[in-house]
Amino acid sequence: HDHLAQSLAYVAFELERLAAHAEPDYELQHLRGVVRGLVGELREALHGLRSNVSESIGLDQVLSDFAIHLEKRSATEVSVPAEPRTTRLPVLVEQELWRIAQQALINVERHAQARHCSVTWAVDDSRARLEIRDDGQGFRSEAPASGRFGLVGMRERADAIGAALSVESKPGRGTAGSVSRRV
Repeated sequence: HDHLAQSLAYVAFELERLAAHAEPDYELQHLRGVVRGLVGELREALHGLRSNVSESIGLDQVLSDFAIHLEKRSATEVSVPAEPRTTRLPVLVEQELWRIAQQALINVERHAQARHCSVTWAVDDSRARLEIRDDGQGFRSEAPASGRFGLVGMRERADAIGAALSVESKPGRGTAGSVSRRV
């Protein structure tokens, strides 16, 4: 993966060099923009793949790290309680919860136009609950989910670990999504 990112970065560098020595050309400028965008997306994808729950790193830590990363690249403030959890779920369950949270946070970044987002992760004796709320533009949650592949994937992940996914949103009122599961 790193080699692919380096290769794309090289192509972007070469396009910059060619553009500096050529007459202004819309197609070359457009191609430069496309390659720059691909380099950024690939770096984000690599960061997302490297961020994962493990035996030594819990969901709480991965969520906190991703919130910091998200704040650096977007205009959205993300709050995640800083206390580490002593109660852990099986690693495979926490990994699926992380991928659900990651998709939700990426949806906030790309679509919500939110100023603030909060992430709550709680585990007690009987239930685990992950909630993500934003103050963004929202959407009509009663509308068909076709074309909302992120939500479909989140629901499939929740089903795979025996969890319930709930998403509530209204235009102009933000979105609240939660995943809950018996412990």
